[in-house]
Amino acid sequence: DINQDNNHEYHQEVFESVKGEIVVYLMNLAREYAVGFKDLVLISGMARGVDEIFAKIAIDFNLPLIITVPKSVEWHKNKIVKDTSDIKIQAIDYDAILAYDKLEIVEVTDNLDKGNYGYFLARNQSLVDLSDGVISYQCYDSQGTSDCIDRAKLKNKYIGNI
Repeated sequence: DINQDNNHEYHQEVFESVKGEIVVYLMNLAREYAVGFKDLVLISGMARGVDEIFAKIAIDFNLPLIITVPKSVEWHKNKIVKDTSDIKIQAIDYDAILAYDKLEIVEVTDNLDKGNYGYFLARNQSLVDLSDGVISYQCYDSQGTSDCIDRAKLKNKYIGNI
């Protein structure tokens, strides 16, 4: 778990380790597909954890970044877990990512099941639709990540798990 506590910072050593694994994977993937690393466009759903790491990688390497968020940036940025009013589920450093000059924002207003979770499912579909290929970093059972992987497999866009 990369979270040090509920809302503030990440466990820095784990954060940097995961970030390093993803960078190596992306470099190898670019080489395998004969694409320049600097030609990659990264897409993030702005969830707390790996989505945020992905956005930070784009910023660190000056790569174009697309964020796709459910409903609106304001809604997603301030979303909390229903039953625990002190846990944010989205990127901790949201504002810094929003300030990135190579950022494109996609707000997904579709709702696939008429509840708040349906907005996240629609965001997952947007992640897949915007991507040429989808990779995941799933090391525990995450309903949202599993849903996105399933959607990517349906469109033959799933590359694999890091």
